[in-house]
Amino acid sequence: MKDNKKEIRSLRRAPEGNAESRTIAGYAIVFDSESRVLCDWGGEFVETIERTAVTQELIDNADVKCLFNHNREALLARSNKGQGTLKLTLDEVGLRYEFEAPNTIDGDKVLELVRRGDIVGSSFAFSCSGEDACRYYEDADGMLHRVVSRITGLYDVSPVIDPAYTETTVEARSWTNKKQDDKTEQPEDPTIGKRANVRYRIKFNY
Repeated sequence: MKDNKKEIRSLRRAPEGNAESRTIAGYAIVFDSESRVLCDWGGEFVETIERTAVTQELIDNADVKCLFNHNREALLARSNKGQGTLKLTLDEVGLRYEFEAPNTIDGDKVLELVRRGDIVGSSFAFSCSGEDACRYYEDADGMLHRVVSRITGLYDVSPVIDPAYTETTVEARSWTNKKQDDKTEQPEDPTIGKRANVRYRIKFNY
């Protein structure tokens, strides 16, 4: 696993927008929730972000951008060493972000898409390095689990249109069952494996 590389994680937890204001808020990270089965060049694994992984010290010393779909040219807000237009808050659920949509083309577009429900997820970019940042174990079925206990770099949070994968929730299970019950022939997808969960390639930025 390339723990020292910048990685992107997405979840199907849509940000919320107030119809009477320009405030957008959502969770970029949900703690202690298993991902679907992920793939990198080392093989398949399931990942969990522990509550210890993100600290207030990390937030206070990071330069975190809020980007639409991780596009650096679509800047929505920014928290530089805890100061700026992006508010990042830790609570019992995870890492919550909040910002006022800027009066820009991207800000207006994201605000409208959130209000309409077209943006269905949030995402974050991070890195973790060091022997104590992650640990691995295999479950009874032989699936590798990666537990992230310390994130060493936090780079952006993003409202996203098409999350690459989700945390395992009732919604995710319903989605999986719907796909399994659908008898319509689907085009072959090389990212789909034999397990019930969907495999997704992790995006690494170099």
